[in-house]
Amino acid sequence: MRPYPLLLLVICAGLVGCPTVRDDDDSAGETGPDIEHSPVSTATEGTDVPIAAVITPPADAEEDLPITATLAWRADGGSWETVPMEAAGDDYSATIPAASVLIGGVDYYLQATFGSEVGSHPSEGAEAPHQITVEAGALADPSPVRARYDASAGEVSVSWTTSASSAFAGYSVTAELDGEDPVSVCEGVEADDSCTVDAEGVWDTDYATWTVTVEDDAGDTLSGEAITDSLHLLLDVYARETTPEDPSPFGTGQGEFFLPFGVAVHGGVVHVAEQSNNRLQSFTEDGVFLGFVGALGGTTGVPGDGMGEFSAPHDIAVGPDGNLFVADHTNARVSVLDGATRQALFSWGQLGEGEGDLRFPVSVSFDGEGLLHVAESVNGRVSVFDAEGVFIETYAAAEEPFDTPTRVEYLPELGVMAISDLGVVHLYPVDDGAEAATWDLDPGGTAVVSGLCPVGHGETLVTLDDPNSTVGSDGHRLLRVAADGSVMTEFGEWGAEPGNFWRPVDCTVDEAGNVWLADGLNHRIQLFGP
Repeated sequence: MRPYPLLLLVICAGLVGCPTVRDDDDSAGETGPDIEHSPVSTATEGTDVPIAAVITPPADAEEDLPITATLAWRADGGSWETVPMEAAGDDYSATIPAASVLIGGVDYYLQATFGSEVGSHPSEGAEAPHQITVEAGALADPSPVRARYDASAGEVSVSWTTSASSAFAGYSVTAELDGEDPVSVCEGVEADDSCTVDAEGVWDTDYATWTVTVEDDAGDTLSGEAITDSLHLLLDVYARETTPEDPSPFGTGQGEFFLPFGVAVHGGVVHVAEQSNNRLQSFTEDGVFLGFVGALGGTTGVPGDGMGEFSAPHDIAVGPDGNLFVADHTNARVSVLDGATRQALFSWGQLGEGEGDLRFPVSVSFDGEGLLHVAESVNGRVSVFDAEGVFIETYAAAEEPFDTPTRVEYLPELGVMAISDLGVVHLYPVDDGAEAATWDLDPGGTAVVSGLCPVGHGETLVTLDDPNSTVGSDGHRLLRVAADGSVMTEFGEWGAEPGNFWRPVDCTVDEAGNVWLADGLNHRIQLFGP
């Protein structure tokens, strides 16, 4: 379809009351809008082309009327497309999108309307438009690469950034297990952005490095790589050693846990909040014990309300400065520790329902602005503070109290705070452009959402607990949830064997993508791969 002015010329020929089409760029004394524009002559394939102009009313205009302006373009001799130009005073701008900037070239022109007067630049409009010569773009880096294991299909789906360059000549994908030679798994000459590989018996047994290499017609190459994710193989278990003579799984010593309820990883150090041991235990990612905080030195299990003491601590958040913020549940406060020394710094909170009060805080998480969100299960709300403990606000679900909020977690890619509330997750927007939503992850079931941890790609790992039952229950498993709340995959079942769960209550992801999970009633921390 031709753009507006030419369509008007055809329809309005010989009629009264139609707009008059004027030239903008000659000196014949015509009175259409004046368009000043420096034509764009060259562009790079696959990149946006900004178009700018100064547009003013006719010099002899007697009325103060608005000007509307449009950018029209066609790619490689195809159909015309149009977009309104944005105005800032007399300055007008619009963009020819990258998808239209093809190696065959781009034609474009501008048109402006002032009352019944229509002007074009160039004056012939679509009959003799400006022409942009498009040069071949550089080969695009295939990063980021992703290799996602799909357990239900038994496949690994490898995806990457496709190249829009006409110089693209082909791609290849290899997979390499540790200590073995790379294996070619797919290749092609089309500008694809994914391929699927059968994983059974090979790529589902260990983590592989997947390398995507793209090549241009000159033989130059670019590569990107990723480790298999969503495979979630068990890497390690941190727990008390048991024997037939002493089978109890919980304990108070180093590397032993009693109802671990919260876990955080920062700077290569793992911190665990133990509800029944009334302490914080820290160790390196390879299992070297670093120390206890609380419980009168760590091994007594005795609660306390002094500095550096806890009563049923439930969760840990790492602040913007690396300090540790602990949800000190029964003490109705947030306790702050130095992130490096784990020495107590200060605390705030008191039991109550007023602004700034904390009635049994169960979870803590920082948003992208450095504000701490504290979930209060009994008050049915989330309270927000700055890092010094100054109260900011409270919020709940649609202005009504949450039923029983048990976990709050910032999901940076979605720009929301995710609040687990029995079997659902409420998304509360905190970043510009974010949207509220609710995920019902166990419709009709008895499981409750106990832990949330973002794992990249807009996805969230969710732990499901079921405090009402054990074998055959709806809980004791992990879900991988997409940004729209749909469940992508799940793994785990009730049990005490390594890799099984009994009331998993929290999770966190380290810099390598590994998942650290607090396995509550198994009194242990389990480490899974990406």
